[in-house]
Amino acid sequence: MSTSTPPTALPESSPMFNDPTADLLFVTSDNVLFRVHSLILRLGADHFRETLGIDRRTAPSTVLDIENRIPVPESSHVFSLILQFMYPYKNPTLEFQDAKQLHSFVNAVLCYGVEAAKDAIEDAIIQSPFLDQQPLYLYHIAESNKLARAHRAVLIKCLSLDFLQSPNEFIRLGGEHLTTIEFYRITHYKSRRADAAEDIASRLGSFGYHRCNYCEKVPCQGLQPRRTLACEALRRWPVSDAIPDIKASGCNAIHASWRAEISKAINDLPLFWPEN
Repeated sequence: MSTSTPPTALPESSPMFNDPTADLLFVTSDNVLFRVHSLILRLGADHFRETLGIDRRTAPSTVLDIENRIPVPESSHVFSLILQFMYPYKNPTLEFQDAKQLHSFVNAVLCYGVEAAKDAIEDAIIQSPFLDQQPLYLYHIAESNKLARAHRAVLIKCLSLDFLQSPNEFIRLGGEHLTTIEFYRITHYKSRRADAAEDIASRLGSFGYHRCNYCEKVPCQGLQPRRTLACEALRRWPVSDAIPDIKASGCNAIHASWRAEISKAINDLPLFWPEN
C-alpha cells in the first residue's frame, strides 16, 4: 500500500506579505511563499484585475495547500518590490544585485501593469550603478520596452564610450544582450550623430571671425586648434562632454563661449534620424 509524501513547507516572506487572512498564495522562483490579498492585487495591477476576476472568499487553510499556490517567475526580492507598489505602503527603495535583476523588475512591472511603478522603472535605470558598468545592457532594456526617459540617458552614456574597440569591451559593457536591430540602431545613430557633431564644431562660433582682444588676430589664433581637437574627439564620442576643456590664458572667455555654444547645439541634436 503506497502512501503519499506530504509536501515540504516553503520558507515564507516577510511579515509584510504573510497575513494568514490572505486569500492567495504565490511562490517565487527561489521558492519563497507570499500570502497576499486578491483585492489589493486587482486594484493595483491590470494583469491581476483581469485574471483574478472571481471573488475569493476562502483563505487557504495551510501553507501546504498546493492547489492554492500560484507560481511566478520573479525572485522573492523582485516580487516583494512589485507588491510594495501595490500595497498601501511607502514606495520601496529600489536596489538590485545586478542588471539582470533590474531587468526582471522592469519586465514584471510592465507585464503585470503596475501603474504606480511605471515611473519608478525609468528612474531605476537612470540612477542605476549599472549605467556605468553595463550601459549596453541597460540600452537593451530601455529600447525594447520603449522607455523614453531612460532610453535618452542610457543612449548618451553609450555614445560616450568606445564600445566597439574590442569584443571583450563590448561584452563587458553588456553588448551580448543587444538584438541585431538594436546593435544596428545604436551604431548607425552614433555614426550619424558624429557627422552632425563634427559639423557643428567646425562651423559654429561666429565670434571667431572677430578680433580677439588678447591675441589681436582675426579669427582668434587659439580657436582653430581647439576646433580640430573638438572635431577629433566628437568623431569618437559624439556628446558635448567630449569637447576639450578650454585652458588657455587670455583667450579663455572667447573659447569658453565657443565651447558653450557648440555644447548646446550638440545636446539639442535629435535622438533619431530617419533611415535613408
